[in-house]
Parts: sequence; structure tokens; C-alpha cells
Amino acid sequence: MQPRQLELNFDEPRLEGLDAMVWSVIRTRCGKKNAVSVPELMLALGLDPNDRAAERTVRRAIERLVKEFGLPIGSSCDRTRPGYYHIVDADELNRHYRFLVRVAMAYLVRASKLKKSNLARLIGQLELELVGENGDGDI
Repeated sequence: MQPRQLELNFDEPRLEGLDAMVWSVIRTRCGKKNAVSVPELMLALGLDPNDRAAERTVRRAIERLVKEFGLPIGSSCDRTRPGYYHIVDADELNRHYRFLVRVAMAYLVRASKLKKSNLARLIGQLELELVGENGDGDI
């Protein structure tokens, strides 16, 4: 049974070059259980999976697809199926959101400990910095 797709950002942006190629592979990998590993993705794109520079370029393309185009791409660190996948429903979106927040909080706790700083103060400072960068308060 196929998961029902939600209306996240399925208004297909005009993608070109590597961005279009990467999305054409990931969009077919619906759900975390179907994640495509970076080496598999690189092979599908005709790239050498041992080429570290090409790997960085592919990872930057994925980051761009999420940050600039708002495409619903999740990432999995699961030992049995690591990689990237197309988020297709609200439950999966919420699970991935919670995962990203947990990871972010772990890094913030670590940063606050390194500087012997209060976590709440650090979060407040980050909010001020983000508002300054975005100008609209939308973090």
C-alpha cells in the first residue's frame, strides 16, 4: 500500500542541472524505508561513489533542494537504511522534524557546555542572530 501524499511543497520548482538530477532520484524513494544511500545516489547519477569532491557537491545539492526550494527531503542515519528519501506524509514529516530538533538541541547543549554558558541564553542569542539575518523573525 502506497502512503498518501500530502501537499507539502509539491509545486515543482524549475530545477536545472545537478539539482534536477538529484531530485529525480530522491523523489522516487518515498519514505524512510526506501532511502537512497549517497553511494547509490552517486551511481544513479553516473558519478564515482569514491569521489569525495563529487560527494560534497551532491550533498550541497540536497541541502539546496531543501533550503532554497523547500522540497520534502528527509535524511536517515538508520544503520539498516541510511540515506535520503522523499517525505510523503504528515507523520513522516513530523517524525523527521522531531529528529532534526533533537539533533539541533544536542549540538546546542554541547556548545553551551564548551563555553560554560547557559543554554537558554545561547538559544536567545541564536534567535537574535537569526532575526537579524532574516529580518522577519521567521526562524
